[in-house]
Amino acid sequence: MCGIVVGFFMGFLFSRTSTVQIEMPRFSLNAEDDKYMKMINEALVSVGRDSVKIHETANPRGAESLPPGIIEPYSDFYLHRLQGNPSEDLLVKPKYLLALAVGYPQMDMVNSIVSKFEWWYAKRFLHPNIVAPYDYIFIWDEDLGVENFNAEEEAEDKPDWCAGPLLPPCAAFVEIMAPVFSREAWRCVWHMIQNDLVHGWGLDLALQRCLEVPHERIGVVDAQWIKHKVVPSLGDQGEATDGRQPWEGVRARCNSEWREFERRIDRAEKEYFHSISNSS
Repeated sequence: MCGIVVGFFMGFLFSRTSTVQIEMPRFSLNAEDDKYMKMINEALVSVGRDSVKIHETANPRGAESLPPGIIEPYSDFYLHRLQGNPSEDLLVKPKYLLALAVGYPQMDMVNSIVSKFEWWYAKRFLHPNIVAPYDYIFIWDEDLGVENFNAEEEAEDKPDWCAGPLLPPCAAFVEIMAPVFSREAWRCVWHMIQNDLVHGWGLDLALQRCLEVPHERIGVVDAQWIKHKVVPSLGDQGEATDGRQPWEGVRARCNSEWREFERRIDRAEKEYFHSISNSS
């Protein structure tokens, strides 16, 4: 179920409604998917409650709305598994970094690597200062049909595109499958991506922390078609252990990373507000 809803994360200064429509696959929920959907609903209820706004000027530029404890300002090129405990991914940390200048014939190899580690890749190669020249950053799943999509097409300005937080296309939440981030929004989101969590589960529920009025800047839109091909790819990279299929190990890590990310967010917020109360 992860990644069946398409949306644009429109950021702070997004005033035009470029839109994407998804062709929904036909499927039935199994027990694991049903559990996942319940977790999403519970999380949405939690993040939807009114909360005290954070504005920490000592944070990196663009990430002032995040609790300082959740900010991850550094990254590395260490490879991580898709299953297991993140703390056990690296038995020995490499001391040396080798950079190779590859040519065009190696393009397919590089593309295949990148498509398997989207959020791992985003944290390491899409630093806000690197992508600053671009207006929008597309971070899409590898199994999308884009034959009917044209990124250059723009809709006319619609300043009143969101008439109310409970009306479409207002959302304040989009599941990460084909998100588009504005340059300003990405600067905040990048700092929130945890360096050791490779799947990005739970990040979509925290995107609204980067915005003052989320429902006016996050929306699901549908002017163009994108087809989700539902092609399994990550599951084959897991390991069959303890009688579990490879994909089960990957799914288990997705869920454990989600819970760990939520713990880190909660801990960071508590530490921040505790420090504020002590200094006042």
